[in-house]
Amino acid sequence: MADKCILLVDDEAPVRETLKEMLDILDISSVTVGSGPEAIVQVENKEQTFDCVLLDLYMPEMDGLETFEKLHEINPELKIYIVSGYGEGDVTDELLEKGAAGVLAKPFRIRELQEVIAAL
Repeated sequence: MADKCILLVDDEAPVRETLKEMLDILDISSVTVGSGPEAIVQVENKEQTFDCVLLDLYMPEMDGLETFEKLHEINPELKIYIVSGYGEGDVTDELLEKGAAGVLAKPFRIRELQEVIAAL
């Protein structure tokens, strides 16, 4: 799976580092950013093609909903998975209706992450 590249978006550095380590174990390259605006720059930049985005739902400055909408505008084909520790609710339902590829509930196991990547 080394030919895949994932964009990780989470405002908490320990979460980003853990997700990156999980992807490294799965032999999947990744780029990590700590905010919605940074994610938008990465996707707009087009220097790196991403197979999917793992997007934290609750972040300061720009939340997951707004980030999702902007990323979806830039590339409607980009698979975006919502990552949240707060369970599913109105916001995740709205994002799924708008085209999010799925929801990963924190905490999740490496096997769940592997299944998401395999589905790409």
